[in-house]
Amino acid sequence: MTDRRLLAAAMAALLLAACGSTVQGAGSHRVAQGELGEERSTLDGTTETAIGDESVTDATSTAGASAGGGTSATTRRAGGATGAGTASSGAPNRNSIELGVLYAVNDGAQSAGVDNGNTFSLDKAIRAFVAGYNAAGGIGGRRIVPVYAEMHSASNNYETQVEAACAAFTQDHKVAAVISNVGYYSPILLACTQRAGIPLFAGDWGGPDEQDAGRYPLFVTPAALVGEARVTAVIEHLAAAGFLTARNKVGVVIEDCPVNKRVHERAVVPALRRAGLTLAATYSPRCFLSLQDYGGQASDIQGAVLQLRQAGVDRVLFVSQAAEANIMNLFSTGAEAQGYRPSYALSSVAAAAVLALNAPAGQLANAKGVGWLPVLDSQNPAQEPATSTGQRCLDMLKKQGVAPTSAADYFNVYGPCDSFELYAAVLRATNGDASASAVSRALPGVGASYVSAATVGGRVSLKGGRVGPGAARLFGWVNGRFEYTSAAFAL
Repeated sequence: MTDRRLLAAAMAALLLAACGSTVQGAGSHRVAQGELGEERSTLDGTTETAIGDESVTDATSTAGASAGGGTSATTRRAGGATGAGTASSGAPNRNSIELGVLYAVNDGAQSAGVDNGNTFSLDKAIRAFVAGYNAAGGIGGRRIVPVYAEMHSASNNYETQVEAACAAFTQDHKVAAVISNVGYYSPILLACTQRAGIPLFAGDWGGPDEQDAGRYPLFVTPAALVGEARVTAVIEHLAAAGFLTARNKVGVVIEDCPVNKRVHERAVVPALRRAGLTLAATYSPRCFLSLQDYGGQASDIQGAVLQLRQAGVDRVLFVSQAAEANIMNLFSTGAEAQGYRPSYALSSVAAAAVLALNAPAGQLANAKGVGWLPVLDSQNPAQEPATSTGQRCLDMLKKQGVAPTSAADYFNVYGPCDSFELYAAVLRATNGDASASAVSRALPGVGASYVSAATVGGRVSLKGGRVGPGAARLFGWVNGRFEYTSAAFAL
């Protein structure tokens, strides 16, 4: 059950790579009597709207389980709840703001009876954030009216879920922005929100490649590196550290999705060439679009292990926007069964702290990486204490009864923290103006001074005009666990 265990950790604890194809009800608007337009936050993160004799229908998206059918939720706005705001000059906009809130639910893990190591679910953290902001006066001074959508790991088609969620955000509702924490990279979602002019703030590590970054400038990912930058950093810094040398034979496992193939061709191959490294073999397991595909990947990876071993590969690199941990776990498990122990070049997307609970220790002893997400890279929390932003989020959630203890718990806090906090900072900078144009104008200035909850030292960069991690550290297997093995360096 090792491979299934990592998939479970991916969805419920660390949002690594699996999502669902159904958008099911997750909370509602309930009617309360009182003054017209008065809104009150509830502990579960939904909103009670006092509207006299009027009623507000369910604001949560719902879709068919297998077909990912159309959404059914509608909302009648009350109390001045609006999507876009007023101009950034003049009086600040303090009206309520309707936000799409997308998150992953690991019902596949539950059916497998797997313990992920987390003490609370992601949805509990997400809803605690909504309740916490509203209790403190709202996000950027605007009370949140959430439109929740869930992605489920037990699904047989993740993209139909994405389509249903987007319909809920852009058709059934006209949300001002989407806050997303799903651990699944979907250009369909990015295209949908971009087309609707809706900023998408994600707390995931699955960033775009350069092509998608250009196509979808409203996609903001403070905890993620652009794909080409990620693999280039891994190759260059591990070569500089002497882990990758001209004597080695490098094998590359490329998840067979268009974005990953572009990253391999445009970044991996040139970076290996510049470093004087030999690309001995490649293998492409299928693209991960459903729970069934994960089982198919497990079969595919057996072929990858055999092919790379026959080619004499002694260094293995993985190219995947979000599923590096799952693929690394499958590969290392298959390699151990065949008595094959290459060394591995990893990134933060491999979620080393979760791999340590699942993959064979004899395989992990040969792994080194370049990481920018401390709670996933190192099992020694003393190496990277909470940043000011991270501590602020921890304090907010503590008031809502949510207190992390494990690495999985902390990522369930820090990823959402960055998506909410960066958006809150932008709204403060625009005086509450939530229009896409105002957000786009404010983001570079806000990003330049933003302190991340999730990244090494809280550092961010603005390369290419995008907010992303600004620093990383080398990590490796030290005395039976993963730890950082270098000081921080700029990305």
